[in-house]
Amino acid sequence: MQDYNSYDLFVKNLHIYTNFPFLALDCNNKKTIPPRMRFQEMHWHEDMQITYVLEVIIKIISLGKTIEVHQGEAVFISQRVFHQFIEVETAHYRSFLFPKSFINFYEKSPMEKEIEQMNIGICLLKQKEIIDIIKNINHVSFEFYQEKHKEYYLATQLIQFMYYLLLQADHEENTLQDYHHSLQKCLAFIYLHYQENISLEEIASYGNMSVGHCGRLFMQVLQTTPYEYLINYRIKKSLELLGKEKTTISQIALEVGFNDVSHFIQSFKKRMSITPKQYQKQLFSHQNNIQDI
Repeated sequence: MQDYNSYDLFVKNLHIYTNFPFLALDCNNKKTIPPRMRFQEMHWHEDMQITYVLEVIIKIISLGKTIEVHQGEAVFISQRVFHQFIEVETAHYRSFLFPKSFINFYEKSPMEKEIEQMNIGICLLKQKEIIDIIKNINHVSFEFYQEKHKEYYLATQLIQFMYYLLLQADHEENTLQDYHHSLQKCLAFIYLHYQENISLEEIASYGNMSVGHCGRLFMQVLQTTPYEYLINYRIKKSLELLGKEKTTISQIALEVGFNDVSHFIQSFKKRMSITPKQYQKQLFSHQNNIQDI
């Protein structure tokens, strides 16, 4: 199977390859520092995430479930869980992302096993003990911190956080975790085989689901059907090829999985409001104008 990092809905921790892969994000009035491309779209990541609301309210959508997080509350999002942030204009919140290696202590430790078996997908946090720890993490991440050993302090706070979170673990979430993994497998199959004549049965089978369940899961999370998602992905890949002058529309259609050129043109126009040829002409015209400047 394709590596998780190649998923189109995957968002990577900007600090993942540093010696301390802890990422703190400040989100205020729908602007994020450092900038993030997809936090307001459905996405997932390999990191665990804590989000703490400073002002107003945000909503988090996952698998058709909506969680409201009010000022002074927080939410935990486990790794590989599809989610999307919905916020009002004046919302202000902080997000903290970190890999599970932060809390494993060492390879094959009892703690690593506990984290792997943790049944929490998304969890609303209100308890004073947990919120106080998150406030500490927030303070050290964004306020002027004069003490030494900042990284060590952050790491110990994250470990304390996970201890209290494990005490709160809800075993009913386990099924939802399975659903997230099944959907990721379906998407991986599409990304690997979009150029082929694949069927809904094949997509569902790769995710170990029935066709009906697969369709419902796509609608819950992505608000579209597996077939529409496949067509949209093919159109997206065609945009990359339309920038190549010597590639014909017929060649592009076949390259991205359309056996019928007219079907490609019809699908493209439905989504882009222009034909592939018109799009290509506009693209080359724009490129030529830039070169003439």
